[in-house]
Amino acid sequence: MVPLRPVGTSRQFVVAFRELPALLKTKDVQAEPPADSEVQVRELEQELQATRESLQATVEQLESSNEELQALNEEMQASNEELQATNEELHASNEELQATNEELLTVNEELEQKSLELAFLIEDLENIENSIDSPLLVADSRGLLRHMNEDARRLLGLTTDQLGGPVIIPNDAGFATQLTARIQTVISFGQSAEIRQEINSCHYRVRLRPYQGRHKAHSGVVIVFRDVTSLVKINGRLRRSETRLRRTTEWRQATFNAVPTELAVLDAHGKIVEVNDAWRRFAEQNQLPCSKRGIDLNYLDNRPSAACSRRRAWPKGCGACCSAASRTFRCTIVVRHRNRCAGFCASLVRSEPNDPVALW
Repeated sequence: MVPLRPVGTSRQFVVAFRELPALLKTKDVQAEPPADSEVQVRELEQELQATRESLQATVEQLESSNEELQALNEEMQASNEELQATNEELHASNEELQATNEELLTVNEELEQKSLELAFLIEDLENIENSIDSPLLVADSRGLLRHMNEDARRLLGLTTDQLGGPVIIPNDAGFATQLTARIQTVISFGQSAEIRQEINSCHYRVRLRPYQGRHKAHSGVVIVFRDVTSLVKINGRLRRSETRLRRTTEWRQATFNAVPTELAVLDAHGKIVEVNDAWRRFAEQNQLPCSKRGIDLNYLDNRPSAACSRRRAWPKGCGACCSAASRTFRCTIVVRHRNRCAGFCASLVRSEPNDPVALW
């Protein structure tokens, strides 16, 4: 038994067992002569010495192995310390990840709420677009279709598959080309434009406005189709009515000037607003001091002379007829001009309460 180098607080020993010669194990063996015993003893001593050397070598190997194990143990302790530090770092990282996860959950909840609000806004926008009763298109900054409402799909024959592509109208390629050119013009200059177009026997006023995004930047075009068919029909009837009115006015003026009797038209205050050719000729022959032949003069201010038998009835009757209190008034008056005296039978007639008064 040979002691080893102590490791820590424990001591270790190496125990070697060797089998003795058979002659020593046998009890019945008789003792040999001394000479042979000495030879055996020497052999045993040699074997013992070899065994000791072997044991010593084994001890040295064990001590070397022990040193290696101790070095490995120290390395394992150092690794254990590193693993413990790494574990602490992982624990701290786990806490940070947990805090980050909680923040992400909060952000995710906010995003879900905003996504829900955005979905509601999109639904509101679609309902508003479909309730304006006007086809509507939205093109992006490249002139490609970005949005359309139901009225635009029905009017132009478009489908949602055309979103993200150019403006293509199946039934009217010429109008599509014109609309695309106007879209590019609005995008380039940022100014509104308008197109008049007939679609499906209806008249439309196509209004193109710049689509202003964030920071007032032009990021597209909003196109609205306004049905002006009723307005076009009204304008047509108005033009026809204006033509008939102009012809009626010309016929009335020709008739008014064809009457040989001197005629004048008075307003509600007695001012002359219109005269016929006979009146003009009469004014020129009698050299009336008025460049407009009496137009814009107040006829009621021209009082009849004292020779008129109905001097008081004249202003009263003219005023009553001009103010719509009476529809007709006739009176014989005498007018003196340049030492000349002439008698006239004057008549005032109002056909309707709001019509002007005719004097002859």
